[in-house]
Amino acid sequence: MKKLVIALTGIAVIALNSVVFYAASAANTPKSVATSSAIKAAKWNPTVKLTYSKSSVLMQPTGIPNHARDAYYAVPNAGVVVPDATTANIIKDNQSPDL
Repeated sequence: MKKLVIALTGIAVIALNSVVFYAASAANTPKSVATSSAIKAAKWNPTVKLTYSKSSVLMQPTGIPNHARDAYYAVPNAGVVVPDATTANIIKDNQSPDL
């Protein structure tokens, strides 16, 4: 009788651990979002026209931005990188009205 109680307790512990593990892994599983759905849901400036196809999205400006151009902008030293103080220089925009 004692062996039966121990066996049933072991089975119960394993079953409960399985349920807890399944619930924890389900909570940590990231939810995927389709790129096209995210692009369609974004709030785009009315001066940008979006055209969707099966495999791409074409973004075309339809007007002039409603803000002034920046007088300075970052230019990478080498390749495509996220600009920071070690990877880019600050240079003057040659089309800036401040010239």
